[in-house]
Amino acid sequence: PGLSSLDVDFYWYKNNGAIYLNSENSVLSSEGVIKKDLQINSLNADFYVYSQSPYSEGKQKAQGVEEWIIKGENMLFDSDGITLKPQFKLNATSGLMSIYADISPMALKGVSDLFPSFGMGKNTYNYLTRAFYGDGIIESARILWHGKPTAFPFEDNSGIFQAFVNIKDADFLFAPNWPALNELDLSLYFVNNALVMESPTAKLGEMQISNMSASIPSFKPSERLLIYANGTGTGEALTQLMMDSSIKRSLGKILDKDVQVSGPLSADIKLDIPLKGKDVIASGTAHLSNNPVYITSTDMLFDNASG
Repeated sequence: PGLSSLDVDFYWYKNNGAIYLNSENSVLSSEGVIKKDLQINSLNADFYVYSQSPYSEGKQKAQGVEEWIIKGENMLFDSDGITLKPQFKLNATSGLMSIYADISPMALKGVSDLFPSFGMGKNTYNYLTRAFYGDGIIESARILWHGKPTAFPFEDNSGIFQAFVNIKDADFLFAPNWPALNELDLSLYFVNNALVMESPTAKLGEMQISNMSASIPSFKPSERLLIYANGTGTGEALTQLMMDSSIKRSLGKILDKDVQVSGPLSADIKLDIPLKGKDVIASGTAHLSNNPVYITSTDMLFDNASG
């Protein structure tokens, strides 16, 4: 990556230095790190470089050993795509890096342009790019990193990467041949090489969804997205949802033509979605409470069916 315009002030005295960066109305070239270049409104950062002696296990400074530290303060990155205020520290000798950043509210549309495909894996990157297709607002977001970049995803517990994203009123297309989740309030938690999503409320067709949880256990090429949710609605709404899904020729056909359920009901839903491919595995349970059930093949109507 590179900037089209950058002002730099550099100061050095003995083993201490200061670097002051400023850039306005410039272009950040992404060079494939993210999908597109960013128009920079304002970039400011103060970096301080100094050496220090590391501490031994007894909290005593090690003699004859110096480590070089780079610390960032007063940092602001304001662009057309994202605005964040990070804090930064790097041990240039050991490679240990610490970053914390608050991200200002922003529109969800176009956020996939900021996804780093190299860290998420191709399938996860493509899936999330396709899934977040509509409106919505990122109300808040935070990023924490502590560890050596070369050790990611920290399978040896030598570091931690966490990101929290709070999304309001979003659209989420979780599978190509299913209706999208609408009016979705969603919290995303990235933890090292995994993603967890939780939502208290959403709409799936005419079904009201609550207590939704989803996870991608690991960003591997063969990984799957697992979704668990509760739904409330009517038998007619559940039938229409199945008819609009990839299982319309099986369960959808049964509910539409053979076993017709009417009236209010609730359902537990589980979806197993491959990040690469279209073979969604759907399962769940519909809970009836005094519902009319009509069996078309025998022309029989059961009133007050429960179970």
